[in-house]
Amino acid sequence: MKRLVWLTSLLLTLAPPPAQAACPTGNPTTLSYIRRDNNRCEGLRDRRDASGSLSLVSFATSSLSNLSDPLTIRVAGSANPTLEVQEFSRNYRLDAVRMNPSGNGATFSLNPKILRNAGITTPNSLLAIAYVIRNASPIYYPTILGNASGTYTFVLFAPKPTAFRKIQIRRSGDSKTYLNQSLRQSREGEIPLQWNYSNAPAGDYELFVEDSQGSQRRFPFKHNRQWL
Repeated sequence: MKRLVWLTSLLLTLAPPPAQAACPTGNPTTLSYIRRDNNRCEGLRDRRDASGSLSLVSFATSSLSNLSDPLTIRVAGSANPTLEVQEFSRNYRLDAVRMNPSGNGATFSLNPKILRNAGITTPNSLLAIAYVIRNASPIYYPTILGNASGTYTFVLFAPKPTAFRKIQIRRSGDSKTYLNQSLRQSREGEIPLQWNYSNAPAGDYELFVEDSQGSQRRFPFKHNRQWL
């Protein structure tokens, strides 16, 4: 009997976690977060989707000052990424997107109706993140809203006031630090970081952060100007 219990526990441990439930269907005239046009989940949720620990919630570039119609969303460097777009003040979320492989990545044309009806009129407030899971960890790829601007905007989300000793961008196999700054005053919520990538060679990079308590996080990402 004990052996049976042990075997059952082992199988439960090895089993993959249950898949995340798909978003519900509903009335497409509402702003609710539902499946739309059988190609995305989009709308306003009753809660904010943010991790309980420091997380990267946006890695994007855009030259748009206003929402275009349609809003072209492109992920550079991956033909099959997971894409998530959020706007925290309105609890807006776009995910489970059926993207189309195109050129050096994947694209999706979004009708901005839900965004506009929710009072979101500028892409500057959108948090866009795209990634591929490799070896159980995400590798991030740049998301382009409209057209690239020459600058990446990274947005960290800190669930509690946090100060940073180091905020760095490093390239694999390169001793050069492409961004090196600190944030001595504690910040909570969205923390935007700007990086001009115009002179950065193609390759594998990481956003490295160390907080005032010495805790470190690494967010690996891909960069290639030719993809943009």
